[in-house]
Amino acid sequence: YMEVDSAGTAVARSDAKLPEFDTFLAPAQPSPGPDVLRVGGSPSARTIMRVQLPPRIADSSTIVRATLVLLPVAPTFGAPEDSLRIVAAGVGVDVGPKSPVLGVPTDSLPRLIATLAPGSTDTVRLDVTTLVVGWARDSTRPRALVLRAIPEGSGYAELWFGSTASGAQRPFLDVTFVPPITLG
Repeated sequence: YMEVDSAGTAVARSDAKLPEFDTFLAPAQPSPGPDVLRVGGSPSARTIMRVQLPPRIADSSTIVRATLVLLPVAPTFGAPEDSLRIVAAGVGVDVGPKSPVLGVPTDSLPRLIATLAPGSTDTVRLDVTTLVVGWARDSTRPRALVLRAIPEGSGYAELWFGSTASGAQRPFLDVTFVPPITLG
């Protein structure tokens, strides 16, 4: 109930509000373990990966292609008919999990995105050539990338894949390059 002053005359008004949906409760998911990396889910998770390029590639080779290969350790979680899209993006400054993510050029977006259906156990391959070429050209750029779901925080689907501690299921970067030509 409220009163509104309208040109010196008090007018009584009543207003009713319905309760609004404020949050949701999701069932607890099993922990993926310390040797597993996670992307997506609820609450949304990102994975930061630091890359070491051998000097023979980074110094003077011509990089032709670079593919990030991720091996799932479990089927992709998600609601039926709800796919998970993940993207790889570089970071502006490497300050750990809160590193600012660089924008992805629109023309590179289709190559940097992988789309997975729930239950998928397929190997994920992301073309990260643009990122690796940038790292090779500028040694001051952080050699790190972030994997995240897009749009971020909008779904339940998530992917668990191996980390460097996972042995056979560890992620790797497959780089095709042309070594420098030596004259003389």
